[in-house]
Amino acid sequence: MFANNTKKEVQDKLIILFILNEFDMPLNQSQLTDFILDMNLMNFFTASQYINEIYDKNFLLYLDSTEPAMYLIGKEGKNTLDIFQDRLPNQLCENIKEKIKIYKSKFAQEREINAQYNKKIDTENEFEVNLKLFESGDPLMNLSFTVFSQNKAKKICTSWRKNATKYYSQLLEILESNPEQENNTKNTSSKEQP
Repeated sequence: MFANNTKKEVQDKLIILFILNEFDMPLNQSQLTDFILDMNLMNFFTASQYINEIYDKNFLLYLDSTEPAMYLIGKEGKNTLDIFQDRLPNQLCENIKEKIKIYKSKFAQEREINAQYNKKIDTENEFEVNLKLFESGDPLMNLSFTVFSQNKAKKICTSWRKNATKYYSQLLEILESNPEQENNTKNTSSKEQP
């Protein structure tokens, strides 16, 4: 990874690995670069280039089934960080950790609604859709089901992100209604009619 890199390039790439390791949650490219820019660690173009380079070396995992796609530190990235983290100044690491505490709550609030889909293994056109809704970090709903086109899976995820709380309320109303009582009412009223 570090062949033909300057000391500054090595440090910047380690910083990206360190950030993702400390967040310990997936981040999209915008969240990651915003964090880096906010801390004035490197400029946007450098950060984007290094993220791509360390991804190309399999140090990052790229979750493209989520919208937007997210990055996680991979096993190779963790191993590299374990070996070379001592090249990062201690004060810089502490500053990053403090800033991450602030950002984690901000990112967690953004994640109150989650929608993703994955192609089922060994199938041609089956996609598992997973929809989640959280309140104050606690799960309110986790719904998984299969659809038979990627386009449908994308539309469902987009719709869920825009209307999750409305759908949750509607589904609760449907589930809380008593279909037996409705059926009995219909049956009773039909028997009473001559």
